Amino acid sequence: MKLHSLGLTSFRGFDRLDIDFDERLTVIAGVNGVGKSTILQAIAIAYSHSLPDFTVSREKALPVLDADIQQGKSTCIIEIGSSDLGAAYLITFLSKESLDKSEKLTLEHKQAQMKKDLALLEKGTPDYKNLKNEITWIDKRLEGNFEKRLNWLFTDTHETEARLKRYLKSSPTQPLVVYYSTHRLLSRLPPKLQGTLPFKQGAAFSKSLTQLEISLNEFAKWQRAIFSTRVLRKEAVQYGERILKLLQEAISSLMPQIKEFWFHEENPPRYSVVKDATIDEQARGKKARKQLFLEQLSDGERGLIALVFDLTRRLAVANPNLSNPIAEGEALVLIDEIELHLHPRWQREVLQRLRDTFKACQFVVTTHSPLVLGEVPAGCVRFLEIVDGKVSVTVPTEAYGMDANRILQELMGAPVRNREVEGKLNALFELIDQERFDEARAAIAALEQKLGEDEPELTRASSLIHFLEGSD
Repeated sequence: MKLHSLGLTSFRGFDRLDIDFDERLTVIAGVNGVGKSTILQAIAIAYSHSLPDFTVSREKALPVLDADIQQGKSTCIIEIGSSDLGAAYLITFLSKESLDKSEKLTLEHKQAQMKKDLALLEKGTPDYKNLKNEITWIDKRLEGNFEKRLNWLFTDTHETEARLKRYLKSSPTQPLVVYYSTHRLLSRLPPKLQGTLPFKQGAAFSKSLTQLEISLNEFAKWQRAIFSTRVLRKEAVQYGERILKLLQEAISSLMPQIKEFWFHEENPPRYSVVKDATIDEQARGKKARKQLFLEQLSDGERGLIALVFDLTRRLAVANPNLSNPIAEGEALVLIDEIELHLHPRWQREVLQRLRDTFKACQFVVTTHSPLVLGEVPAGCVRFLEIVDGKVSVTVPTEAYGMDANRILQELMGAPVRNREVEGKLNALFELIDQERFDEARAAIAALEQKLGEDEPELTRASSLIHFLEGSD
């Protein structure tokens, strides 16, 4: 399953927004409040209404609240362009407040005419079904409810919508959509794990678009299930062992310092990892490797491990027939603020490592980090900015390989330095331009106290003074 496009009308801060997505990675950037998180939430809402139509998901659809509709507007629309198995489809999700009198009369008149036309058609024919769907849609509009339309654009390989839906629902591989918000937390295991049964495919969709916590409990229950010989055949246990080995490799690929992880079924149950000591720790005589419980790791380490645990479990449950669901399982993965709690070096590496690990997944992420943007091809970046009071989307001509300072200045419109320091440096060079060299030297000395003697701009200023004085 691939997400191709999103259109928003009168949804929150967007009068109208159209954005397209790369089939592997899209990074959405922009200043605070421009609507980056809103885009991810709109995608989650649309898929929450459509996934039960063509997957085994039984999750409750996410509502659109009155506050999501722009003030003064009666309707908001979310349109998603997506595809699966070669068939494209358009999800149109419409949220409607109460209709005014003229709108209601117009719809009632239109519906009455449609009902007359319906009586002339043969039941069961495509025209009959389409017209009946239109009548039902108007009923929903008149009731003031939310309404969703799922329109398939068929290729030659699919004869009917019903046949395609049946095939997708019964497929041994199920496409997922998973949303990790900025509120994602790593939950602790309960004091005692309950007995568990084999996971059905539908469990892969549980809270996939709503979870605020990444549940270690669900992961531990799944791990116990795949090793329970009382419940599963020997072949299934061997499959579980292979999946956990692949998971270990995935964690080590994302975080090379993590070598092993262990589940301790104690009271309370806990997870631990074997981690390489840092160079500083080894210099202080610490062991080269140490075993730590998950709660002893940094926020960034815990967050990445939790995401890998959660996504691996969902892909394995949704695709029980795949030999390597981590590399082969398909999912649309939405991550808000990918850089959350990550060390600067990890910010540079995280997206490439995620793509190398989850090879069949499509990632749509938001970021404020110039370090993240500097590692992404420009064609994968969607930069949001406000132009003439409206949000517009631009694709930069350059991003990959740019240093953080250039990205801050050229893409994000942010000063590279602290504003106070930037102002004092500007004042220093104005003194030099005015040939007030004694005052400039005093300004350099004052700035050296704050910035250090090795600051390149101060070295440049001193050299410029020396050059200008020598030329007199």
